[in-house]
Amino acid sequence: MINTRQIVLVNPRSVKDFAKIIILFVCLSSPLIFSQVSRNSVSNYNSQQHQQSIISLSGNWQYKWGDSPVDSNGNYTWLYEAFSDTSWKSIDKPSDISFNPNQTDLWVRTKLPQWNGHGAAILIERIEQIMEIFLDGKEIYTYGNFSAKEKIATKGWHWHLIKLPPDFGGKIISFHFRSDDPYIGIVGPVKLGSAISFIGNIIKSDLAKIIISVILISLGILSFIVLIFLKKLKYYLGLVIFQISLGIWTIATSALTQIFINAPRFFFYADHIALYTAVTGFFIFAGEIIEPKYKIIMRRIWQINLLYLIAVIIIDYITFPEYIDTVEPYLIILAVSSLVSLGLIILSALNGNYETRLLLVAMTVYAAVALAEIYNYFENVVWHRGTFQIHYVDYGGFLFYLLLCLVIFLRYLKMNKQNISAKEEILKNQQIALEAVRNEKIIQEEFAHHLISSQENERKWIAMELHDSIGQDLLIIKNNLLAGIQEENNPQKLSRYIQSASNITSQALQDVRAIAQNLRPQFLDELGLTASLESVTEKIAASSEIEFEVSIEQIDSLIPAGQEINFFRIVQESLNNIIKHSGASKVSVTVKKNNDRIELLIEDNGKGINENYNRAGLGLTGMKERAFMLGGKLEVTPRAGSGTKVYLEIPGITGK
Repeated sequence: MINTRQIVLVNPRSVKDFAKIIILFVCLSSPLIFSQVSRNSVSNYNSQQHQQSIISLSGNWQYKWGDSPVDSNGNYTWLYEAFSDTSWKSIDKPSDISFNPNQTDLWVRTKLPQWNGHGAAILIERIEQIMEIFLDGKEIYTYGNFSAKEKIATKGWHWHLIKLPPDFGGKIISFHFRSDDPYIGIVGPVKLGSAISFIGNIIKSDLAKIIISVILISLGILSFIVLIFLKKLKYYLGLVIFQISLGIWTIATSALTQIFINAPRFFFYADHIALYTAVTGFFIFAGEIIEPKYKIIMRRIWQINLLYLIAVIIIDYITFPEYIDTVEPYLIILAVSSLVSLGLIILSALNGNYETRLLLVAMTVYAAVALAEIYNYFENVVWHRGTFQIHYVDYGGFLFYLLLCLVIFLRYLKMNKQNISAKEEILKNQQIALEAVRNEKIIQEEFAHHLISSQENERKWIAMELHDSIGQDLLIIKNNLLAGIQEENNPQKLSRYIQSASNITSQALQDVRAIAQNLRPQFLDELGLTASLESVTEKIAASSEIEFEVSIEQIDSLIPAGQEINFFRIVQESLNNIIKHSGASKVSVTVKKNNDRIELLIEDNGKGINENYNRAGLGLTGMKERAFMLGGKLEVTPRAGSGTKVYLEIPGITGK
């Protein structure tokens, strides 16, 4: 017999599907591998180039509010004031400056330390306002246009990597900021080091995020195309939106892109629109996963987030508000939405299967990570007016997709197992059907042999009856008539021969009727099927000591005339089998109409039918063939307790 399990396991389609899962795992885990490789590569490169460590400039800063006067040459006079000038206030680092909402200009300065190395540079993170930088009174860097009315260089933050001349050590570096934002100045650290070291560190910290974002966007676009082709986009639309938006947001918030691509306004809008859209997509997908009774709540949550996104875009286009004025209300909405969705996800996970639970656990982890990021933002930016540069959401999203991939893999294994079981079941059913066909063929062949044999035996019987009975009677009649002719002159003997011939003729007629009755009961045509069934039942009951319980409804004309004999013979054969073989004391015979069907039920309390009855006698085989010719199916089964049950259901003539 063929091993179906081996066949299914080497099915090319299954192998391809499994390969797709492995590729998906590799794609989703590759950011971790590339991140580690990039870190090792940059570390090795820095070690080989003997780069100095990066210094955070602190402990010797000064600041002054206002705009510096200019001399006759147009130079700022504050640039030439001594470092010991008391008009400058001392601080440990630029982020310690107390904000002054009444001023739009701020000057900050410090003395640069001695630094031995090549390619010295200063790194300042996330500056939005316009800025001028001077070294020993000479301008070395400008960001924005100080002559313009607008006091913000551009919407969005920019990372600044400013190269220094070789002789910068011991010189004063001054920063001039101008902005309508009361939070003017530098809110993060100012670092000194080699440009290659800064770039290497940024690559080390952000390469994994860039790779993650590229994979998320690529897989999101691929999923979008595949889902359209499979017509499954509606169910997974939220997941696709979340995936692509999260990838865009990760790129937009990466220092690696911001420092190499001077497009802060683009990244500003990409950052916030992608973040709002990703969260909306997450809630849409969560609404498809959770229990139906919670779907309306999740629908309202993503609708509120989507409406806020649209409102922010419109407000920003009309009024150009401060970033913090729009993001803080959103983070509050997001925090409440995340807490509510987190509760609904947990409730749904308690009632789901293991796949649903695993997927909902992944979503719970991501929601928890989002809440942690919101808290850290308020802790660092809103409450303490500092910077917030570490994002958890992209790594949480990556973990979410790893768990999602695991769910897909487990579902694949489950479906593959189900496919194996289904194919095994199909093969089993096919084998059963084939065996049934073979058995049916054997039965039909046996019946054909039986039919031929029965016909031959019937012909032999008819021939013997005609020869031994009718033939002998006719011969005697002939002899009596011949003898009577010879005794025509003897009336007494002639009368005796004629009387003898008459008596034998009467017997011959009875024998002919008996033969005809055996071939087809005469009363079936004279009385009808119902009366014939009652008659044969009464005769069989009268010939035995078995107690009969008979209930026969009127079924005349419900069976085609040519088929009534088959129904009659099934009843007759069943009752004869009971008399001969069952040893029963009670028999129940029921014939009834059931809508357009006719049902026959014969039950006895005898010793029961042999389990191998299909191969036993040809009488049961003939009964089944007669049932087949009637368009029904005969069931002969052991009766509950003891005895045998014969059940036949056939279609009747409609309209009767």
